[in-house]
Amino acid sequence: MLSLTEMWGSNSDMNMSEDSQSSRLTVISSVEMLKNFKFPLKTESVISVVGVQGELTIDIDLSARVIRANEMMVIGPGHIVTGYKATDDFSGFSISATRKVVERALPYLSQVVVCFMSFRDNPVISISPEETATQVMFHDLLRHKLRDRNDSCSEMVVKRLGEAILYETLGLYAAHLGKYTWSGHKRGEELFYRFITLVEQCHRSERSIGFYSDKMCVTSKHLSSVIKEVSGRTAGEWIDSYVILTAKMMLSDSDKSIQEISRDLNFPNQSFFGKYFKHHTGKSPRDYRKDNFSL
Repeated sequence: MLSLTEMWGSNSDMNMSEDSQSSRLTVISSVEMLKNFKFPLKTESVISVVGVQGELTIDIDLSARVIRANEMMVIGPGHIVTGYKATDDFSGFSISATRKVVERALPYLSQVVVCFMSFRDNPVISISPEETATQVMFHDLLRHKLRDRNDSCSEMVVKRLGEAILYETLGLYAAHLGKYTWSGHKRGEELFYRFITLVEQCHRSERSIGFYSDKMCVTSKHLSSVIKEVSGRTAGEWIDSYVILTAKMMLSDSDKSIQEISRDLNFPNQSFFGKYFKHHTGKSPRDYRKDNFSL
């Protein structure tokens, strides 16, 4: 859904089908380009944003994330972007890669997901001026090559550039994580990746750990233990975090009744939904909507 991009430098590409975008790298070179998109948007790609000057504030998952000079933010699929604002002097850029691009470029995608998910609640990191300069260089070269792909060799250059950018960005985040290693819990990381992918797809209708463990052909106990070891959160906490975020978005930006929202999220009734929501947020759905409704 989220393809914030100049695509291949052609406005006509803005209407490309989802299938044609499935193997794409995309670039946004200015804040002005964001005006082409309607918010809220759900991310379907791995997206990096680099600040060169000034400040850019992006509202993600109902929290404001500020990117300043020599800062970077990376978010993966499944986030909700509701808006943005920038200072007049802001300059920076964004590069995004679909899941297929990342899968092809990085042989151990599950480990990458674990690394980036560790920053899910605070995705902005500081980078040095030299590291910012490297990101700018990558951006400029990628943007040029995306606009000038005339043969199979140019296509290969774009792919290899994409791989280099992904590895460079992963290295920056891995350095901040400290204890992150490439070989620590490979099987556990693969299980976590499969689990998070399923939760992104099914959390609106399924909240039971048993549902996910059955889908993954493991026991609930094993799934919970591995997810906790790899991510620091239990499987149930991950499921709840996705459900609550979706519920908050629907309460904030939808004119549906609370009863309709509870039904859309597969709760047995509005009362059960209300108790669940208040347990996790400290507010009833009605009170949360009164404080945050934006329509």
